[in-house]
Amino acid sequence: MSSCAEELFPGFSNGDFLCGFHAILELIADAAYDNQNEIAMPFLLINIFHFIILTRKSMRISSINVLIAAVAFADMCSFLYATEQILTKVLYIHNRCLFSGSYWKIVINLKLDALAKCARKCSTWFSLFVVLIRTLVVRNPLNSFYQNLTNPPAAYKTILGAILLFSPLFVVRSIERQVYVFKTTSICKPNQTFVSYGTMKNEDFLANDRLIMKIVEPVDSILSNIIPCILFPIVTAFLVKEIWKFAKNQQRIASSRKSFESQKTTKMVLLFAVTYFISGFPLGIASALVPYYINGIPGIESILYCFIYFFGSVVTLNTVTHFFVCGIMSADYRKTMLSVVRCGKEKSSLGVVVHLQVLWFHSDSSEAVISIVWFGR
Repeated sequence: MSSCAEELFPGFSNGDFLCGFHAILELIADAAYDNQNEIAMPFLLINIFHFIILTRKSMRISSINVLIAAVAFADMCSFLYATEQILTKVLYIHNRCLFSGSYWKIVINLKLDALAKCARKCSTWFSLFVVLIRTLVVRNPLNSFYQNLTNPPAAYKTILGAILLFSPLFVVRSIERQVYVFKTTSICKPNQTFVSYGTMKNEDFLANDRLIMKIVEPVDSILSNIIPCILFPIVTAFLVKEIWKFAKNQQRIASSRKSFESQKTTKMVLLFAVTYFISGFPLGIASALVPYYINGIPGIESILYCFIYFFGSVVTLNTVTHFFVCGIMSADYRKTMLSVVRCGKEKSSLGVVVHLQVLWFHSDSSEAVISIVWFGR
C-alpha cells in the first residue's frame, strides 16, 4: 500500500485506487474552483437581462414567472461577491496600493460573501416552489384553491416567506467571521509599519466547544440541502406522472390551445427540476455528508469537498440555463424579450417584422403552431 493510501485512506483495502481517483477529482475540482469567479460577470449580465424580461408587466401575470424572476434576482445577488473579487483583481493590477489596509474593503467582502451564500439557498427554494406550485396546479385543475396559486400574490407570499426564513442565517453568516487589526510593512509604505486588517473565525462561535457552530451548521444543512434534496425528487416524480397522463389523454381527445400552452409551461418547469438534479442535488448530498467526516478519514473528507467545489461550479453554470429554457419553451417570453431589445417599439430598427403563424391538424395532436419571425427591410 502506498504512502498516499496510508495517509488519506487508512484501513481501506482499495486505498491505491481511491488515491488515483482522488488525484483526478482534485485536478478537476481545482480547475472548476479557480475559474468559477471568471464567469461570474457575464453570467451576472445574463441574469440581469433575464430578470428585466420577467419583470415586464406582460410577464408578471403568472406566479411561475414571478418566482422565476425571484430565482434570477437571487442568482444575481450570489454573483456579486465573485464579481467584486474580479473587479478587485483588475484594480489591483493597475494600483497595488489602492486597497492597502482598507477596513471597509474587508467588511464589504464579508457581507457580500454572506449575501451570496444566503442568496444561493433562496434560489434553491424558489426553484423548488416553482416545481411544487406547478405540480399542485396540474394535479388539481378543478380546485379553485390550487388554481389561485397561479396568481402573482401566491408568489409574493412565497418569496417573502423564504426571505424571512433565511434572514437569520444571513445575520449569523455576517458575524461568523470578525475583523482583527495587525501591524505590518508593505511596499506601499516602505520603511514604516501601518495598520492593516484581516478576518478570523468569531470567538463566540468557537466558545463552549463550538456550541453555536454545532447548532447553526446542522440547521443550515437541513434547510439548505437535505429538505430540498428530499422534496425535489418527490415533486418532480409527480410532475412527470402528470405529463404522462396528459400525453395519454391527448391521444384520446382533442386538446384545446389553452391546455397545449399549459403543457408547455409544465414541461418548462420540469426542465428547471432536471437542471437542479444535475447540479444542486449532488451538491446538497455532499454538503450534508461533510459534517460527518470532518476530522475523520482525510481522503473521504477531501473527496466530498472536491464534489462541493465541482458541483458548486455546475450550479453557477446552471443559473444561465433558465434564460435559455424560458426562451425555448415560452412564446410570451420570446415576445417580451424582443420588446425589451427594441425598447418597447413595435418595429425593429433593422426593418419590418413579419410574424407568420401556421396552424394545422394532425391525427396525433389536435393543433400545432409554428411561429416564424422574419426581419426584413
